Amino acid sequence: MKTLIALLAAASVYPATSVAAPPVFLNCQLTVAPDYQAFRSQEQKDAFVLEVLQRGIAGYLLPPSETWMVDFDNKQVIDLENGPKSAIRAADITAAMIIGADGYGNRFTLNRVSGRLKFTRSSGINSFVAQGITVPTTSTWEFQCRASPDRVI
Repeated sequence: MKTLIALLAAASVYPATSVAAPPVFLNCQLTVAPDYQAFRSQEQKDAFVLEVLQRGIAGYLLPPSETWMVDFDNKQVIDLENGPKSAIRAADITAAMIIGADGYGNRFTLNRVSGRLKFTRSSGINSFVAQGITVPTTSTWEFQCRASPDRVI
């Protein structure tokens, strides 16, 4: 965790200088997933996924990336697994937090001190019940992240 604090704190100094800030790479591990993803059987899971696919929100079920690049110069957080289209642009970067949203209603909140990341994904439709499971309009995943000066795969 000291590495995370040191890398992110050092990078926050760069915007005040004319030297480009090096990117910081985040490697995160899932700690909390939405509880609606607990299924009683494989049949229930298959039927649930089919219904969600038919509603056109399959991407809503997928957990967010576990690897990110923080680009301090451009105030972006780039999802290294899903590419630049999933980037958090115009992120609000402070000494304590990095907060931003993408163009799909998803929200990224990283506590720069603790390394805790919350990623909230929006389905874009109202809550509904599928196979006896209430699917909320938004879901939140939580991660514990470590920073590195090198790209994480």
